[in-house]
Amino acid sequence: MKFAFIYAMPGLQSSSIQENVTEKAHFYCVSVDMDHRETAADIARELVEKNGVQMIELCGGLASAEIIALVKEETENRVPVGAVFYGPESRKPLIELMGI
Repeated sequence: MKFAFIYAMPGLQSSSIQENVTEKAHFYCVSVDMDHRETAADIARELVEKNGVQMIELCGGLASAEIIALVKEETENRVPVGAVFYGPESRKPLIELMGI
């Protein structure tokens, strides 16, 4: 199994893809700058095409309908794309913290 987590971090440019390997799975983790969240779509395409990723999870900072749609489009819906969502009680503090 190969899966990936793409997360957003304020001020952090896309870094190299971090890979963790176990007996049963390959896990890829990569960051994008919060101000350029749309780069998650390009990274997702690369993960699918070059690394053979079979599933993608997006962090809560990327969990907007727009970003999810971009990732699905860029990967041509070849892999499941999921996203972390926060409960209603957490939305306001998250928006204030992340400026989204």
